[in-house]
Amino acid sequence: MSTSTLENYEELLATVDLSDTERYRLLSAKRRRIVCGVLADADGPVRFERLAEAVATREAAPDGREEADDVAVALHHVHLPRLAEVGVIEYDPETKQVGTDQTDLERLRDGRSVDRTE
Repeated sequence: MSTSTLENYEELLATVDLSDTERYRLLSAKRRRIVCGVLADADGPVRFERLAEAVATREAAPDGREEADDVAVALHHVHLPRLAEVGVIEYDPETKQVGTDQTDLERLRDGRSVDRTE
């Protein structure tokens, strides 16, 4: 992870008021740390599928496509709800978009989403 990514990652986590215990619990899962890094590098909301592919790539899976499917299941059922629960991200399962703040979520719901990871 580059220095700018690390700084963005810390800024992303600083947007919510977490106790040390909650912060450590949240970041105990490598996959959640990767999600935070991917979203910190993005300049706006991203499509769920692109997020799953980016996470799979950063995990360096040998068979990226199959792994991306496995990652997608874990993200949808475990990691994204957990991050959304504490306010680190905004996740709209209906539109399959993930953002880092309320403005992103409003953009998603209004159909004004821009995927800037491409």
